[in-house]
Amino acid sequence: MTKSTLTVVLILTVLTGCSFFGNSADDQRIVVVNDAEALSLRQQIKDEAILIDTTATNGFRSKKAKKVTFDLKLESELSSPEVSGNVLQATMVSNDNSNAKWLISYNQKGDSYIGSIDFAQVTGNGKNIEVRSNVSFTDSDVNAVDLSNNILYAAIATDNTSIVNGADRSAIQSIGINGFNIQEDENTERSLKSFAANSIHMDDDLIYVTSGSNGGLTVFDEDLSNEIAFVEIDGARWVDITDDYLAVLAGDTNNDGNGTIYLINKSSYQITAEYPFAGAAKPEAKNTLEIVNDYAFIAAGDEGVQLMDLRTGTVTHNIPRPDPSSIGLSEDVVTTNAVTVDDDKIFISNGEAGVYVAELSEDADDIENDDFEITMLGKLQFGDVESVNHVTYRNKLLLVAAGLGGTKVVSLTDK
Repeated sequence: MTKSTLTVVLILTVLTGCSFFGNSADDQRIVVVNDAEALSLRQQIKDEAILIDTTATNGFRSKKAKKVTFDLKLESELSSPEVSGNVLQATMVSNDNSNAKWLISYNQKGDSYIGSIDFAQVTGNGKNIEVRSNVSFTDSDVNAVDLSNNILYAAIATDNTSIVNGADRSAIQSIGINGFNIQEDENTERSLKSFAANSIHMDDDLIYVTSGSNGGLTVFDEDLSNEIAFVEIDGARWVDITDDYLAVLAGDTNNDGNGTIYLINKSSYQITAEYPFAGAAKPEAKNTLEIVNDYAFIAAGDEGVQLMDLRTGTVTHNIPRPDPSSIGLSEDVVTTNAVTVDDDKIFISNGEAGVYVAELSEDADDIENDDFEITMLGKLQFGDVESVNHVTYRNKLLLVAAGLGGTKVVSLTDK
């Protein structure tokens, strides 16, 4: 992504309960809707079983026989908001630590800067989400979101010169939340280096945000009043943090076909290790990173999913991306852009090829060495799905950011 500041815009025929914030009546940069009933017009309850195409295995040869021991159900679909007549694309789904609150970010393809964020509550015995509030921006793309301590944080790209200067378009935005209502008058922006902020993560009252070309990792305090540190990492695309690791994924910057995982000291912010991996070579693409225990699950673009032991930097396993020619798609629309892991399940988004699922031989939290196995189960059959940009799976609930196709809410039940 090259666009980076926060732009969120909602287009609804009913704007009851909405507020505007800007420099004048003609400059309504932020639009907030706190009317859950109006927002529910975009949600459709589905209650449909999702089958897994077990023939779709990306050429991956599992040591164990494939056996699907769970059921998937499409609980609901949430259409993307529309801004100034333009349907936005869902870019990311994120949840808080309790799994009770979710955020969905949106932006628009192309050179214009508009975006949106849905703030949702888990309902229906933890199997569905209900959008309770929305904030839209008329001058910013929203590329990634996180939530902590009643503050919503967004990695954005903007052309608003009151926020960014010169050629940079990257910024971080914060907005306060009261209960399930977004507070439009509690917002702060800070500019960043580079053209787009592309990931954001809150940890121990600090905010970590990455920005791409000529950017890096920037660390702020909770209210964005103080920049704690800046770590220069060209091509930074994603950050993840655990008790043991602070890691940044960077794309290929020297045309050798390799991305890099940078490990960073959480106190000094010095880079302590640089581990290359195959992939992340497509310019300005999304590539995500999830750390579980000592392992990094890397969405590596054309190289599929790479699993790296962060103790050594060794890539221990690989799940190939789908072969575009075998499914009648072009090379440029099939890319492994996100991977999510919880318990023993791995869900993978592969652009227009859709969502695939694999299974670990043990829960990811329990893995201690490299002798674990992966079984590729197949592809989730949604019917018509736009290009999938992101997936998040927690506590048996899978959210799929399906681009122009909006967001899919899927529950998993063990048989």
